[in-house]
Amino acid sequence: MKLDEEILSELAQFVEIDRSRDGRVVVSVATVHWDGPGTPILRWTEYDTEFAPGAGDDHIHQTVLQDRRFFRRCSRCGELNNVGHMHSARICQGCAERHLGVVY
Repeated sequence: MKLDEEILSELAQFVEIDRSRDGRVVVSVATVHWDGPGTPILRWTEYDTEFAPGAGDDHIHQTVLQDRRFFRRCSRCGELNNVGHMHSARICQGCAERHLGVVY
């Protein structure tokens, strides 16, 4: 899956790369959780795959954004979303509102 720059920059807000830990690359990924219908909360998790010290940010982002524990592609619109923005495993919240009559 090749991601264009716009998608990468939008979704990169959910990925933090820390290169300051004794030469190790530590990656944390945020998932969106909801404290009520209009209050998103980010919960950060340390990514469990180690990356080589020379791994580029693009490679790290590409790898993390393909991980279905954190990001999913909507089967209706094709958009890649944080799992917290998915209505179900296959439909994003936007498509659930537009096509299924769901109200959040």
